[in-house]
Amino acid sequence: MVWCYQCGYDFVDGVIECLECGVATFDSPPQLPEEVGSADEEQLAYELHDWPYERRNALEAELRQRRLQHAWLGPTLIVRVLDEASVDEAVELVDEDDS
Repeated sequence: MVWCYQCGYDFVDGVIECLECGVATFDSPPQLPEEVGSADEEQLAYELHDWPYERRNALEAELRQRRLQHAWLGPTLIVRVLDEASVDEAVELVDEDDS
């Protein structure tokens, strides 16, 4: 089974793109926003509405590789405030690769 990281829909293996969102699928389910951090940790939102699917796909892959807790609300990325520096590095890396 594969999942859309952005909307959370699940699909049979072999589906490489979400039929709803158009973004890549991954082999593990996405985190829910309320699961990012603990109840007493602050969260930070990155508004990535102007990023194309390909760039968000690359950022999702980079965040998973770095094992950073994160969730998506559509094209809005939710992370722990404590991870801001690491997420900023990932965002910059993806931005540089896309240039």
